Amino acid sequence: MLVREYRIVMPMTTAEFQIGRAFAYMETARKQTHKGEGVEIVQDDPFDNILLCHGRYNEGQFTHKIYHLRSKIPSFVRPFVPNGLTRIHEHSWNSFPYLLTELYAPEWDENREKFSIRFETLCLGDNRGKDENALGLDRDMLRRREVVKMNVGEDNTNFRSKRAKRGPLVGNWQEKCKPCMCVYKVVTVNVRTHFPGAEKLVELEHRKINFKFHQQIFTSIDNWFGLTWDEVREQEVQLRTELDTQRAASMVTASSLKAFSKSTTSLATIPPSDEVVKPRTWSRPTTTTTSTTTTTTTTTSTTTTTTTTTMTPRPRPQRCRDKDMNCALWVAHQPNRCEEDLEMLPFCRLSCRICGNNTLEFPDIEEKYDLRKTPPSLHKLAFLIGRWRSDFGGKADFPTIPKFTYGEELDFSLSTVMKMPVLNYSAFAWDNSEHNLTELHSENGFIAGSPNTSLISMNTVMSNGFVTIEEGEEKDKSIRFELQRIGRIKFSRDLPVRRVSYLN
Repeated sequence: MLVREYRIVMPMTTAEFQIGRAFAYMETARKQTHKGEGVEIVQDDPFDNILLCHGRYNEGQFTHKIYHLRSKIPSFVRPFVPNGLTRIHEHSWNSFPYLLTELYAPEWDENREKFSIRFETLCLGDNRGKDENALGLDRDMLRRREVVKMNVGEDNTNFRSKRAKRGPLVGNWQEKCKPCMCVYKVVTVNVRTHFPGAEKLVELEHRKINFKFHQQIFTSIDNWFGLTWDEVREQEVQLRTELDTQRAASMVTASSLKAFSKSTTSLATIPPSDEVVKPRTWSRPTTTTTSTTTTTTTTTSTTTTTTTTTMTPRPRPQRCRDKDMNCALWVAHQPNRCEEDLEMLPFCRLSCRICGNNTLEFPDIEEKYDLRKTPPSLHKLAFLIGRWRSDFGGKADFPTIPKFTYGEELDFSLSTVMKMPVLNYSAFAWDNSEHNLTELHSENGFIAGSPNTSLISMNTVMSNGFVTIEEGEEKDKSIRFELQRIGRIKFSRDLPVRRVSYLN
């Protein structure tokens, strides 16, 4: 379990903060709700029989929300995330100035043993974040707690409110501003997974969200300053209807598109990779016509007549069969398949330059990451192409250097200037201990594949003065390399390890 206490000084009264917080949440919910995802408000009712914050508060407003988040998860992680973790439930008891919020995923972890996040928030007026235990934490929680102070004036030093006459927030504003208040928020994260550092990663993400949200409260002050609480509650009631309507409409549209896709081309009709696929001609008809199509099936010897309406096609592919996000397995082998599809998924623009067409919505990708340009001898390596980053914290344990924890970024790209078909390879590792993001190691090299075989070779030059040649075989989108040759400069900073012996 991980415990953090955020302390956020705000240049306003607690009454103003209550209104600004509700207004900023409504704006965020509107932006996040689309395409059948976003915020679903299940319940919003008053309560008067629950003791909160050691009995100091017992009435307020209870809300139950569901956050539909599948599109927010990185595409390369999505296949490994259970559906239950893409729908996060929130129970919140708002007894302002105290708020209790719990996040959990009942469809995946009904007993909250593997995933739960708890927020306790207390808003104190005329307060500058100096209280050491504002929420009355017990001795064990205090021992686990780490205090994090946030400055909402960061990156907003030029903002000044015209209506409220607040700002700019510069210098030591937290000690001088009037009015002022402080948000004390204790975050408890419980994530049980085989990924090391998962709790820390979840907390850091929520820290960013909370920081940006409280910045938004201040920078949007001219939009809500002067509103009454009754006016805000009326807007919240309207928002619930608006979000439900927006999500429902998006889901109907998505369902209709899926039904149309299935009726035109099923997965069973996809030809094997050695067949030639003729790209569809995307012509725009001048008029809308109705035609009658007659189909005869040999199994039942019956004739079926269907009436269809010719629709104006979209100007670019709009359906993707790559449901498992492995388009490297077929786009690289047969680029025309992309042009036959009718639906484009959000990650398509990461794979080739058909969908990454240099628009605001789908910015152009670099040519070196275009999977359609993969030469035949590198087809077996196409699944690597792209930039991969991990912040979970790998554990390094070498005989010649101290143990350390690191983050790493790998980059695999097509060589656009060399005649020999190779992948450019680079790696960068850093010390990801807190407040010390320093370079630990970097390397560059080339990866080549033997034509018509599964053999792979990798030549690497490292920042510590080593050069290596490794060989291996590709099997089921996995490569295990074995060291063949190694060289080093005389003044390399690490000594080579020739043998490691473990003695009982």
